[in-house]
Parts: sequence; C-alpha cells; structure tokens
Amino acid sequence: MNLKETAQIISTLKEYYPKDFESTDIKSRVNAWHLIMKDYDYGQVQNGVISFVAEDKKGFAPCVGQIVDKITATSNIGNKDSMTEMEAWDLVQKALKNSAYNSENEYDKLPDIIKKIVGSPHMLKSWSMCNISEINTVIQSNFMRSFKEERAKRAGYKVLPNSVKQSIEHKKSIMLENKNA
Repeated sequence: MNLKETAQIISTLKEYYPKDFESTDIKSRVNAWHLIMKDYDYGQVQNGVISFVAEDKKGFAPCVGQIVDKITATSNIGNKDSMTEMEAWDLVQKALKNSAYNSENEYDKLPDIIKKIVGSPHMLKSWSMCNISEINTVIQSNFMRSFKEERAKRAGYKVLPNSVKQSIEHKKSIMLENKNA
C-alpha cells in the first residue's frame, strides 16, 4: 500500500470517527500507519477497516493493530496455521496409529507447525508405545499447550512489517555465522 492509499484509509476512518481526529496531526498519523501497513494490499486494509467499523460497538477509532487483526482473521481462513489445538491433536492421533513401525512416514505427512511441536519421528514412535490414558491426558495436554504457543508466535511474526522480518533474519544469520566460526 502506498502513502496516498494510506491517507485514503485514514480519511475513511476520520469520517467514521471524527472526534478521534479533531486534535490529530493527520500527516503524522498517515506516516505512522504507513510504516505498518505498507506491506499490505490496499484492498486488504480497506476490508479490515470495513470489518472493524461494521463490528464496532464502542465508537472509538481503531489502532493500527486492530486493523491488522481484522486483516489476519480474514486471510487465515483455511490456513493450516489457523487450525485449533484440537484439530492439530487429531492429526497427531491419526499419525500415532501407524507410528510404531512407520513413524518417519507419518511424521513427514504432518504440517510443519505440528512437526515443530512433535520434534521428530522418534517422538511419534515413542508416543505410540505409551499407555492410551497417558496419551490422552499428559501428552495431549502438553502438545496442545505447545501448539497454542507456537501458533501465537507464528501469528505475531506474520504481522510484522517486512523490514522488521528482514532485520530479524539478518541478525539470525549473523548469530549463526558467529556460532559456526
């Protein structure tokens, strides 16, 4: 989204929430919003604003993060990263049924987010040999908690501006180089 489009979004918000913009330097607000919104498509942001305004019952202008939440909510429909903890656990349970002898194959079928929580094919095999009550209580509980945390972490990273993501990746590569040196 370019600066002009960001100004259009702020102008739209000003129409819906005129009191919240009375003492605001519009140029500063446009620049601040553009810093976060520049990586989004104008249509996405416009839909996020429309969604926010349509659901608003408090009567206060949104902060940029609330619009990002709306954009994320509408773009995550059907995304594997948006599955619930129970949906993820169901995939693990299906994998466990065949993991005593085929844990590597079952592990490879899992989505990346679940692989990260499970850890390895060896862990699937280990879990498949546990008592069913342990699987359905301790292992399930730990998995679901870890999945929820990983999903939140990924969602938080996903909404970062590209410039921030690039900075993070650059720092990671420097740390990796230093570690391997």
